[in-house]
Amino acid sequence: MKDLTSKITQYLAIVTILFGASQVATASLIGDSVDCDIQPNGSFWSCSSAAAQVVDPGVEFTLDLIGTPRFEVDIAESDVLLTWIASGPFSLGANEVFTLSSLDWIDIPQGEIVDFTIATTLVGIDASDVTIGPHSLSIFLDGGVTYNTNDTILVELITNHVPAPATVTLLGLGLAGLAFSSRRRHKKNL
Repeated sequence: MKDLTSKITQYLAIVTILFGASQVATASLIGDSVDCDIQPNGSFWSCSSAAAQVVDPGVEFTLDLIGTPRFEVDIAESDVLLTWIASGPFSLGANEVFTLSSLDWIDIPQGEIVDFTIATTLVGIDASDVTIGPHSLSIFLDGGVTYNTNDTILVELITNHVPAPATVTLLGLGLAGLAFSSRRRHKKNL
């Protein structure tokens, strides 16, 4: 009977460890309130609103030139997609910097942006045009680049995933169960 109890203890410990390891929270911006800004102040560019709630799918902001939408800004779980929606080619010319701030991860409050990847259809926009902070993303919209209808800039944000306290607790309980089971088996063999 003791051997059966030991096996059950080991089994429960392993299940607890596996369950705890699988419960790592995923970072998501869905539901967050994000701020939008374009510099320099006084340029002809503006964000359609100063702040928006992140929804998915859906466009949170447009970047407007003298009140006319030119870029759509779609924020998803962990990436930002800018799409040029104006018809025909256009060069910006004023070297604006588009910034999203207050990027706070809903499922991981301690999460911060630590890196990014970029994919774009534009020649002249690359990783050197992107700047990140713990809770912000800035994109330098180079005046020397020609934007055509449906050109895109996709920035995938990489966060430091701090495990949820419950995950750490489950992992600890599983490890303690294995240690207890091993110790009981070791005493039995002596």
